[in-house]
Amino acid sequence: MRLVIIFYMGCYTGILAMQSPCHKIINSSNINVLDIAHHILQKMYEFNYFCTPQVEDSPKQKACRPHFYIKSDYDLDNLLLGEPLITSYECANLLEDAINLYEKTLNAKTSVWLPTLDCTKEQQSKNIIYAQAKVLPSSTRIIVMGDYHGCAHSLARNIMYLKYNDLLNQELINEKGILDPSVQIVILGDLADRGHYGVETWVLALALKLCNPHQVTILQGNHEGGELHNFYGLTAEVESKFETLSAKINTLFPKLFNLLPQVLFIGAQNDRTNKVSYLYFCHGGMALQPQNYRALTIDDLFPDEDDDNPPIPEDAVVSATANFQHLLSTAVNIPYKNIYANYQVNAARSGFIWDGFIAKSPLENQLFRPGTRGGDWLIHGSIVMDYLQMLSNKNSHTIAGIIRGHDHLDYGINILTNFAKPPTKNDPLYWEPLKNPKKIFYNENINAFPIFTITSIPEVFGKDAFALLTFDEHDDAWIITPYIKNTYYPDAQMRWLNKAYFQQNDQEAQEVLFKPYDIRPINQDEEESCPENPSLQA
Repeated sequence: MRLVIIFYMGCYTGILAMQSPCHKIINSSNINVLDIAHHILQKMYEFNYFCTPQVEDSPKQKACRPHFYIKSDYDLDNLLLGEPLITSYECANLLEDAINLYEKTLNAKTSVWLPTLDCTKEQQSKNIIYAQAKVLPSSTRIIVMGDYHGCAHSLARNIMYLKYNDLLNQELINEKGILDPSVQIVILGDLADRGHYGVETWVLALALKLCNPHQVTILQGNHEGGELHNFYGLTAEVESKFETLSAKINTLFPKLFNLLPQVLFIGAQNDRTNKVSYLYFCHGGMALQPQNYRALTIDDLFPDEDDDNPPIPEDAVVSATANFQHLLSTAVNIPYKNIYANYQVNAARSGFIWDGFIAKSPLENQLFRPGTRGGDWLIHGSIVMDYLQMLSNKNSHTIAGIIRGHDHLDYGINILTNFAKPPTKNDPLYWEPLKNPKKIFYNENINAFPIFTITSIPEVFGKDAFALLTFDEHDDAWIITPYIKNTYYPDAQMRWLNKAYFQQNDQEAQEVLFKPYDIRPINQDEEESCPENPSLQA
């Protein structure tokens, strides 16, 4: 018998569902984030592999295909997913409610824009992005997550950890899905594409946002910028899961994406010094570029020992896509309010969602390098530190470091570290796993930069990950504490459900554990051997 979920929620009162002749109504005017998380974990099968195109296309075949992923790629596993979470009507209405919330928030009289304009109209432009800054009390706790790529089970577990958490040893979210007033959540983008559950990941993230509109920030990643979602899975996934309203849903998603910020600054005001220490959040990089350089090739990146002609000169001038000084100083002067600024940037190819970082490079004086994604730049940590220093004001504020996603690195949370030895062509970057709490600051004598990458993709790495950020007034420093849990990750392709268990730890607080059950191998005959699942086409 199909489960009917009755959601309860405190602050969100939008109408999500419409009557459908073949589905029960999910009463999402009373939505409960934890109920959604439980449904994903216990009613929908988790996989240990991405949904991938069925055929390795030749260049000619790719030219004939409308996407890298097409509907049939997702159809292949459709009957293996389990019990659907949401109908097409509910999904469309959820997206409309989220869009309305963003438009209302961005146009609110309490929001400060630099310059003043019709911000929601501007955000639908392909050449406009916006950044957000806010200064909060030093007691603020920030939970930061990133790069789920359709791993809805990972997001569900991470939300559950906020309630039953042996790291935090306290409840950060209640039974109704409402965050503690001291908590902010930052999601670093790339919620969908590649994975089986891009739609469900967005449903859970938007439910969290709608329940906590002023405490949850979802940043735009490169898979929310431009049309990447048309090629890497989300569009095809919607077409596969929803027979009706798929065209409407695929119109609403990019409209929502255009309303997401690409950059976020959160500052803590130190009552002892009366100064603000900011953290910089983005999906990709800093959008810095060298102004005078010659064209680069792969041979330039790994030159012969006798090559004394580096591709980027030592006197290269840094060009910043956006200047955040006015934004940061305004947020200092108007604390506890959302301050926004628009910038003329090609949103689809912005460095804030595409660029990355390097540490010690094969060329000691090489401070920039073209990335491998096409049009992106990798920027040396020393250049970034100089730029953050330029954005700081010794009398009012500093920027401690950068928290970002984008790079799919093993272990989940990593810090940019100088090479111990020259890299190879197959391993051009070096990020060191962050295993213990660390103060976020820069010291030239330390072999690392305060630049952290966070990803939570258990379908690839078998790990859930998020970080806790807190501010220490005495040391005038932010502290990052990694939270990483190994997940079930069998060698063969499998699918399984998750059961949440609760146990008392030594501090008499509950810890949540997740155990797999109903484990099934993926094979050609499984569709016939498994019980028929409810139709996903609604």
